[in-house]
Amino acid sequence: MIEISRAQLEMLTPWFQPEEPGPVIGPHLIRTGTGRAWTDRWPDVRAIVVETSYNYTMVGDPSALDCVALADNVAGFVAAPPHFLPMLEVTFPTLERWPRIIGVLPAAPITHSTSSIPHVAVRRFAPQAADDLEMLSAESIWVTQTWGGGKALAQSGYGWGAWVDGVLASVACTFFLGNDYEDIGVATEPGFRNMGLSTACVYELCLDVIARGRKPSWTTSMDNASSWRVAEKVGFVHQRNSWLYVVNRRIPKANP
Repeated sequence: MIEISRAQLEMLTPWFQPEEPGPVIGPHLIRTGTGRAWTDRWPDVRAIVVETSYNYTMVGDPSALDCVALADNVAGFVAAPPHFLPMLEVTFPTLERWPRIIGVLPAAPITHSTSSIPHVAVRRFAPQAADDLEMLSAESIWVTQTWGGGKALAQSGYGWGAWVDGVLASVACTFFLGNDYEDIGVATEPGFRNMGLSTACVYELCLDVIARGRKPSWTTSMDNASSWRVAEKVGFVHQRNSWLYVVNRRIPKANP
């Protein structure tokens, strides 16, 4: 495979259209510059692989990809059409399927308030929030990674946080930034869950997404009931079931 630049990937934008709700990984790299991309050859591309923070997408003709190169470069969660599965199974004998549920927000988000929780501040991230984001626990830090870390997320303007007594307790951000959709990532620190903090952050983020002229989407695992409860509280509805192919990594456990 040949690694290509962000500018070269942008030339291949039609490969990622029409855009669907869910992990819009190709457009995310084009818009943010976070990640890497490969093709089977350049020009006259037949297949594309895009990665950001262990999240991959594959499009095109799977027979054009070098299985040895894939085995050397891919470890994470792969979104790919069904016709890629035979090649992936040969390349990654330990491949697993991770069932997913994808939702969309059909109208304005449903209002949720944190007024009943003392000492809570919900606000959009600004550059000075970088240190708080970088200090998130191992259970929550993943939510910053598709931006390249807490500093980049803080500077992006694409996230909201809830602070309790000055401690960053919950984060909602655009996890994948597409042209038509923004797929949302949410993490709440242990000890601050079930307080409505994530719901309040998601509500504010969805208002931003709509104001930017895009549609919010929500992707979570089938067993993550708490995540889907948050989505439903804000007004998300089921759009489709899907799955990711997991290669050379463990499937994350759902938060309680």
